[in-house]
Amino acid sequence: MLGYGFPYVALVSKSTENNLEDKTSDNIHYEADLNRQLAEKQHDIETAFGEKATQHAVDSAQQVVRALVLVNGAAGIAVLAFLGNHLSVGSDFQSELHNIAVMPMIWFSRGVVIAVLGIVLSYLTNYSIAESSTLKARTYAFPYLEETAKSKCWKNIAKCTHVAAILAVLFSVGCFVKGFETTANIITIL
Repeated sequence: MLGYGFPYVALVSKSTENNLEDKTSDNIHYEADLNRQLAEKQHDIETAFGEKATQHAVDSAQQVVRALVLVNGAAGIAVLAFLGNHLSVGSDFQSELHNIAVMPMIWFSRGVVIAVLGIVLSYLTNYSIAESSTLKARTYAFPYLEETAKSKCWKNIAKCTHVAAILAVLFSVGCFVKGFETTANIITIL
């Protein structure tokens, strides 16, 4: 009786039951091997990401902070040249104006120091990101990477130093603006 296919299904399943067990075992090994390959690929992707992100972040941060050091330093040199020229022409440079004229130098110097601090903070940020990536646990179960206590700690350090580096850049720019403003005020007085 082959009505509705029920006895046929029973015969097929009885005859292929042993073959299914062998195929199931092969499937398990295949899936495990595939999972291992996917995990290793994800590990490689994470490692490459960490390396590239660190390199790009270092490059861009160095360019920005170097520019700030140059701008603040050049502005300080320009103020010195202006004051030197003003003094050399024999102008009546009162001591009160002399004290005021030193203020732009102080602002530009602060800008340089803060920009150098930004370089240090940028380095610490990149180092912390690399350490966080390195200290992640590589697993063979999805998502193949797990945060560890140490990687979380380095990730938090990276966040803090990143914010501090951004603030250093902003303060350095602020020092430049204040130094420029002070210089403009001195020029109008002279």
